[in-house]
Amino acid sequence: MVIRLMVCSFLIVFLVNCSSTLGPVEGYVTSVEVRSVTEIRSFTLNRSDGDTIHFAAETGMFDLSTGIAVTPSHLRDHMLLGQPVLVRYYEYDDVLIAISIEDVR
Repeated sequence: MVIRLMVCSFLIVFLVNCSSTLGPVEGYVTSVEVRSVTEIRSFTLNRSDGDTIHFAAETGMFDLSTGIAVTPSHLRDHMLLGQPVLVRYYEYDDVLIAISIEDVR
């Protein structure tokens, strides 16, 4: 009974803190901040409508279309070549957190 109450409490707190903002957005990478050679800390995306969006990156972010990890160098390639990406994300405590990045074909 106690465990059930703890699990329910956790779920309620988690759902209340998560915003309804969730989804994909397409745009062009304008900056990349790295955590390490293999991990992205954050990045900024410009949408075609002119909006700029800053994302924190979930640890171990990958490309859903290929299943391959997204590295800082791959994201910088998109930035330098002007190739768009599709970012899937959620919002938590007013921070947009990217969970995957896909190449736009």
